[in-house]
Amino acid sequence: PEQMVTVWIPLTPVKEEGSGQLSIVNSEGAIRLSLIRVAHQLHSLVQMMDKSVPQHPGFSMTPREMIYLEHSRFTPKLDAGDGLVFCNAFFHKSEDVIAGTPGLDGGNKRAAYILRCVPKDAKFSKTRLLALKSLGQNLKVVNELLEENYPDATDPESSNLGRSNF
Repeated sequence: PEQMVTVWIPLTPVKEEGSGQLSIVNSEGAIRLSLIRVAHQLHSLVQMMDKSVPQHPGFSMTPREMIYLEHSRFTPKLDAGDGLVFCNAFFHKSEDVIAGTPGLDGGNKRAAYILRCVPKDAKFSKTRLLALKSLGQNLKVVNELLEENYPDATDPESSNLGRSNF
């Protein structure tokens, strides 16, 4: 759901370049780009479920937008056990892991725990759930959410029309 926040907790220190730090961009322009990206993703899911919806070009950013994100990013130096909390509207990426960087587990890998926090009363998009179901992703969870929130979508006759048999 859109109300979800993510907590990223490194299990190894990520203080130096090459340690696999997580960068985020939380500026207003980046949030607008992220919302456009989400709109493209949702359109793609709707189009996958309803072939009468016209296709559109995939989401992409101009070189200027990429430079903007690179210059606007924030890359905190975190100890193992620290946490970075951000919402889905923030662009984020893992920075490179370079073997031999101090603090890496075994000298060549970073470890992190990712926690997604969702409000108890959050509503999941029926379109997204049906698209995930047709892709065969997280079927147990998707089917439970469909049954709980959209029982009409669990009807075997109507919920499997035009979908692959995963």
